[in-house]
Amino acid sequence: MIHCLRALLLVLPVVAQLQAQTPLAHLEEGNVHYEAGQYQAALEAYDQAIVLDSTYIPAHTNKGRALHALERYEEAQAAFGTVIALAPKAASGYVYRAHVYRASDYPESAIVDYTTALELHPEHTEARYHRAQLYQALDRHAAAIADLDVVLRWRATNAPTNAYRNSHRLRGYSHRRLSHLKAALADFNRAIALDPTDAEAYYHRGVIAAYQTETDNGLLDFTKAIQLRPDFVKAYFRRGMAYHQQGDYKAALKDFEQVLRLNPDAAQALSAQGYTQAQLGKHKAALQAYSRALDLQPDDVATYIRRGYAHLALGDHAAAIADFGVVAAHPSAYQGQGYNNRGNAKRLKGDYTGALADLKQAEALDSLNAYVYHHRALLAADQQQSQQALAHWQRALALNPQAAAFYYERGVFLLAQEQYDQAVRDLSRVQQLDPNYRRRETQQALKAAKRKFLAK
Repeated sequence: MIHCLRALLLVLPVVAQLQAQTPLAHLEEGNVHYEAGQYQAALEAYDQAIVLDSTYIPAHTNKGRALHALERYEEAQAAFGTVIALAPKAASGYVYRAHVYRASDYPESAIVDYTTALELHPEHTEARYHRAQLYQALDRHAAAIADLDVVLRWRATNAPTNAYRNSHRLRGYSHRRLSHLKAALADFNRAIALDPTDAEAYYHRGVIAAYQTETDNGLLDFTKAIQLRPDFVKAYFRRGMAYHQQGDYKAALKDFEQVLRLNPDAAQALSAQGYTQAQLGKHKAALQAYSRALDLQPDDVATYIRRGYAHLALGDHAAAIADFGVVAAHPSAYQGQGYNNRGNAKRLKGDYTGALADLKQAEALDSLNAYVYHHRALLAADQQQSQQALAHWQRALALNPQAAAFYYERGVFLLAQEQYDQAVRDLSRVQQLDPNYRRRETQQALKAAKRKFLAK
């Protein structure tokens, strides 16, 4: 009896040791480390489980999750590849590997895995939700909406939960990108109703309002977004643009300055800052902002155009020609503007032959740009080609009958040509279209035209 008891006492520690070495025990140990954020220790425990059982799927799965958390993405992909090989009909391996592909910036590979998971398990809402986000990132917004429709149906038929609550905002974004503005607005309103602290939803609703002139240009929503997130760079930028659109240039500058405090490398904000300064007549300050923007973003042809205008305002025709030349040489939607503006700069510099060549090229690229014909009219007027000048202005005004600048320049030209009654009509039209356009010059020219007409 004593011998049997001694044998049992010797066996019990061995049994306990063997139990401690089971795959499940190592898995549970790894899970404790994982939940504590100790991913390396978790990884070691999962590896010990796999040594004991190379087909133990939970250990391979959680090993992949730990590797993902450690940003060892290729190893994580391999771990989930093993899970998929062991259980090819289970959706979870594909979903986890898709998460890794997504984190390592392989969106197309992630979409393939999410799609495979959904083929195996069509009700897998998580896979559908994340696939929708990837579709959005790839500008495949119709596909994103289709997925989010399903996610939102799931949400509507389940108990109230915070899961996927932002799906209305995400779907609204895709609707907005597809110009489905009514549907987008409905989604953003619903997102805000579900979560009144959703700064992104206010921001996106403001973007819609920014393009609707009968609204406040989104100012209220952008301001709300900023209140909720004081570091919301995009909201400051959009609010600055809204202030600019309303003519409140000082308020716009304050917002652009805030953008640059939060992100000194925001080239778009620098360009907008320069454009706003130009509206205030601060062309030297505008030049500095444009140049900084181009240092950060050398291919931004729109900023080259803006800087060219600033050079023109300061009388530096050669610098303007150089900037507009960059745009003219760059195949883009702005190329015609590049030729057009360079042609006008050459005209101002006195290079009439070069100006005509550029303006003809601008017309060939963009025959519906009224300013091309306006500049050709100015060129013909400079060369005392009266009939050609008037014909070009007629064409310009047919394309853009609301351009006060066209009427002003033609009115001044007609005054010089002693066609006083027609000059009066054009200069009066300037005052009707835009009372602030070159107010003093227009009033003086109109007064002179009336006086000389009556003296005839």
